[in-house]
Amino acid sequence: ARLNQRFGIGMVIDFFRGSQAEKMTPHMRALPTYGIGKDTPAETWKRIIQLLCDNGLLKKSDDVYSVLKLTQRSLAVLKGEERVMLVKPAKEEVLQESGKSKDKSTKPHDKELFELLRVKRTELARRDNVPPYVVLGDNALVEMAIYYPQTLVELEKISGFGVFKINKYGPDFLSVLTRYCNERNIGSQASNITSIKKRRERTLSSSDIESFRLFREGMSIPEIASKRGFATTTIEGHLLKFVQEGKLDPSELVDHYKIDKITKLLNGNAMAGLTELKTALGPDYSYFELRVVKTAFDTKRSGQLA
Repeated sequence: ARLNQRFGIGMVIDFFRGSQAEKMTPHMRALPTYGIGKDTPAETWKRIIQLLCDNGLLKKSDDVYSVLKLTQRSLAVLKGEERVMLVKPAKEEVLQESGKSKDKSTKPHDKELFELLRVKRTELARRDNVPPYVVLGDNALVEMAIYYPQTLVELEKISGFGVFKINKYGPDFLSVLTRYCNERNIGSQASNITSIKKRRERTLSSSDIESFRLFREGMSIPEIASKRGFATTTIEGHLLKFVQEGKLDPSELVDHYKIDKITKLLNGNAMAGLTELKTALGPDYSYFELRVVKTAFDTKRSGQLA
């Protein structure tokens, strides 16, 4: 915010790391946040910024030279209305980034599938006017070409796929994966991803558990949000994780008749995105209700295919 949303990722990272380059003006050097992250490597800052973009807290402009912009959600964070918690990479993931071996990186991948996924990534990057790595990194393509995920839930196990990218790009990549696997009679290997359990355990933070506890005590989502000082969307995100873990039934959050209608649409098109469902069902269905039912649907479907 102090840079007035005028610069791209590289410049922002240089600012946080206290770069001594001439491009850092005296005004910029005088700002209190200049050099605040000098002990954090540039690659780590890139991952942090990408996580913020993936979760709708930052966005990149559509200009020829894109710059970072704040969103409505990030404004709520700056006002203290919402808190942000980012998942710190597990030690084994850090080792992979530093060039040391990890089980995933040493497995042979399907080079033909990798190339098809790379072409799809290029198409999506051109469509959105962003560099390919913004869509997904090469590691994600390699993992997909090793484990052949074939549902959105399985896709979430792949590095780089958060909720935002699952909704935005998931169906596009799944169309490539399912077509390729069906033509060659290849089954999903997603159950072999060794870090799934650790990732799931990390996603259930103490804050998630506290929101779930209050919900179990009979408090509504708005009441929990008020009590904890969070936005309702934050509490919804907490509870959604328990739906995915199978610890919270969708009927506790969504009316039965809505569940039936949403599920009927998903049975006809399992890869339908939230926007497509919203368009089909209309304003009486909130995005949260759609996410709850779709999450439960994908989780169940993934278990049946495993």
